[in-house]
Amino acid sequence: MMKMFNQYSAVILFLVLLTGCSGGHYKDNEKNEVEMSFANHSENEFFTIYYPKDWVCDDARWGGKDAVTNEMDLFPSPIRNRPIYGNATEPWLHCVKSVIHFEYQTAKEAAAMSIKWDSVVLEKDGLLVGGYPAYLTVMVGKDNADTVIHQQYTVLIPCSYTVFYFTANYSKSREETDCTIMEKIIASIRFKPEVEKPVDNWLEKVETYYAETHHLDK
Repeated sequence: MMKMFNQYSAVILFLVLLTGCSGGHYKDNEKNEVEMSFANHSENEFFTIYYPKDWVCDDARWGGKDAVTNEMDLFPSPIRNRPIYGNATEPWLHCVKSVIHFEYQTAKEAAAMSIKWDSVVLEKDGLLVGGYPAYLTVMVGKDNADTVIHQQYTVLIPCSYTVFYFTANYSKSREETDCTIMEKIIASIRFKPEVEKPVDNWLEKVETYYAETHHLDK
C-alpha cells in the first residue's frame, strides 16, 4: 500500500487541490461562464451537458427514459485511438445512467457498486453535480508506460432508483490540461425535472435486464 501511495502521490496531491471546486461547487455565474466557454452541447431526456467545440458525443447506446441502462461518450474528434476503459491515449468522458432494483441512501453506497477498490487513491464525499449529491472516486491504472486516471462522479437521484456515473479518463502525462477540461464539463451538467421520475414498471424491467445480461432465471 505504501508503494502505491508513493507511486501516485503527485496524482493525489494534484486532485486534492482540485476537488475543492469540483462539480456543483461552481457558483451560478461561474457555471454560465463554463457553458459559454464550450460551443457544443448534448441534450437528452434527463440532462444537458456542454463540451469543447472539437469534441463529439457518441450516444448510440443511449436507450431513452425507459431503458434500464443508458451510456454515452464524449471525446475529441478526430480521435486517434477509440477510447476503451483502461486506455487514456485520448481524454474521454463516459456517462452512464442506471436504474437499480433497490434504493441507495447515499451516493457513496452507489459508488461502491461500480469501482475497483484496489485501484482507488482518493475519495471525496459531500459534492454536488447538477444540484444532486455526488461522490468522487479517483482510480489509477497503467497503460503500457503511461499512468491512466479515472475520475468518477457518482450522482444519486433521491427516491427515483436512478444513479448516474460520469467517469473522466485521461493520461497522467496530460493531467493539467485534460483534468481542467473534464472539471468544466462536469460543472456544466444540468439535470431536468424528469430525472426524478422513476422508470415506468422499473422493477420488472430491472429484473428482466439482469436476468438477460447475467443469464439468470427470473
